[in-house]
Amino acid sequence: MIRLGPPTIRMRVAAWTMACVLASGVWIVLLINLGAPEVLRPEVVPVAVEAEPGQGTPTPRMVTVAYPAGVLQRLRTLSLYSLLGAAVLGAAGAYVMAGLALTPLRRLARVAQEIDSRHLDRRLPEEGPDDELQDLTRTFNHLLDRLEKAFAQQSRFVTDVAHELRTPLATMKAELDLLAEEGGAVSAQEWAGRVQVLRRMLERLERLVADLLLLARGERDLQRCEVALWPLLEEVIADLEPLAARKGIDVTLEGDPEVTAWGDETLLARALANLIDNAIRYNRPGGRVWVQVGRDGQGAWVAVSDNGPGIPPEDVPYVFQRAYRGRTATEGSAGVGLGLEIARHVVQLHGGSIELANTPGQGTTFTLRLPRTPG
Repeated sequence: MIRLGPPTIRMRVAAWTMACVLASGVWIVLLINLGAPEVLRPEVVPVAVEAEPGQGTPTPRMVTVAYPAGVLQRLRTLSLYSLLGAAVLGAAGAYVMAGLALTPLRRLARVAQEIDSRHLDRRLPEEGPDDELQDLTRTFNHLLDRLEKAFAQQSRFVTDVAHELRTPLATMKAELDLLAEEGGAVSAQEWAGRVQVLRRMLERLERLVADLLLLARGERDLQRCEVALWPLLEEVIADLEPLAARKGIDVTLEGDPEVTAWGDETLLARALANLIDNAIRYNRPGGRVWVQVGRDGQGAWVAVSDNGPGIPPEDVPYVFQRAYRGRTATEGSAGVGLGLEIARHVVQLHGGSIELANTPGQGTTFTLRLPRTPG
């Protein structure tokens, strides 16, 4: 038993063309067959017959005129064959034209089958008329551009995370090896110091894992409520006060103490802490950080400004990318470059936005906009 596969676009176009030709042909055949008997029926017409010599005026006679026998049947047969021929030729022509029109789609399918994480540089040639298929080709190439950038970013992210994990793990292994070699010869003071090192490394790993889990959270995981932003910012600034004191940074909170936002208090605190931490960590010694809070017609907003060196212009387009760390991040800073990515992720989960205003040599301002009511 022959099994036919699913109909292709080419076959469907040919079938639709044949159906249209058949429908038109059937209508024409019906007209011919219904009208031909009326047109071809015998008619009686007067015919003048010449009179014989000496008989006077000729007398007209009525003569029946008819088409030869079989004309009507041959006309019907010819119309039927013409209908079938037109349908076959129309379907064949449509099949060929559909094949030519769908050639870019076949190329698209071949390229798509060849693409994997190692061949994301493949692109479709953008040639031919500027039609819907050309739009599809451009869209597919733009998709490949985004995929290539995403895979490159993911590769950098995995490399950075692996490096970030390797450092504390290597430190912990070295400390444990020393403890195993020295055994009971280790004094209580040395033991306490090495335990403290291990604790710091474990805390560093714990923070990294928490960051990764936070980035994997979705909107359904939010515990939303009305959040008073001023007390929340006071807590965050108090937690970061030791870091600010070590760098001689003055952190000031300004604005409307009554502003509230609708969201997950824990996540909002984390996003705000990351922004303020960045403003302190990448500021110049003795610099200042201003944290302002307010509201407008778009909702609540929090602006974190500093008077540090700012962000190099070439780094600005990438500051929110996961695992991206600009040149200023090498100046004594730690971390894997997830702070701003987490802040943006949290704000987007809340339906808000985050904006950056940067002036190299004068500082930066990050502005968070958050909804004040549900919905």
